[in-house]
Amino acid sequence: MTEESSGKPFQRVRDFLRDACGIALSADTRALVEGRLLGVVAARELGSLAALVDRLEMDADAGLREAVIEALTSTGFSGFGTGAHWLVLEELMLPELAERLRRPIQVWSSACGGGEDAYAISICYEEWRRAQPDGTCPELEILGTDLSPRLLENARSGAYERSAIEGGLGGARLRRYFEPAGERWRVRPEVGARVRFGEFNLLRGPVAGQFDAIFCRDVLIYFSGELKRDILRRLTQALYPRGYLLLGESESLPGAAEHFEPLRHRAGLVYRLK
Repeated sequence: MTEESSGKPFQRVRDFLRDACGIALSADTRALVEGRLLGVVAARELGSLAALVDRLEMDADAGLREAVIEALTSTGFSGFGTGAHWLVLEELMLPELAERLRRPIQVWSSACGGGEDAYAISICYEEWRRAQPDGTCPELEILGTDLSPRLLENARSGAYERSAIEGGLGGARLRRYFEPAGERWRVRPEVGARVRFGEFNLLRGPVAGQFDAIFCRDVLIYFSGELKRDILRRLTQALYPRGYLLLGESESLPGAAEHFEPLRHRAGLVYRLK
């Protein structure tokens, strides 16, 4: 079946994801979505995006469905130590929360994919904690959630390809925070002990729990205005007063800006609930 005879592939991807898991892609994400899915097309030797959608619509390949969701939601260890979100966490959020709180800091990685962000938050905290002169600071508890069971299984294993870790964290952190596990490397117990994972779809159901900081990076870019506002409403309800919301560098706060104050850091922008 050709691209022309199979309908518009991007629209069919939108329809599939909406029906399968509630992800409602906005029309202006076409280039981003197609770019990410071309890797799945190549890996499966499907030849075209239309052929990929044909296979998805046959509903006979659960692994392909998970691969598509993973391609659209994975953030990896990218930019650790240099990316704006990590510098804001280390230099602004953690010091302020540690000074203010007398209980464990609660952080939610709300679209955690394969767990990379959640473990990177733990590593960032570990490096920041070790740098404190007296070594005393609140403990950290991290919840990672995603809608993909396969990604959550990977997250709970805490094991990754060496190249994926070194590409984002570097070789020194690989050896400091991971240990060999066959052909992969697994997070060390002191890193993984702070993290727990659970299945959750941001578009469905109430959020369980309250948090001092929520990571929701590169998620809102996929959704239309109304759905963005609905997700932000849920995130706002899940934050403690003066809690932080960290979005992707190209994302903003449609319909929720009145609830937050933007804090400008030398590396980027973070929002704090009023």
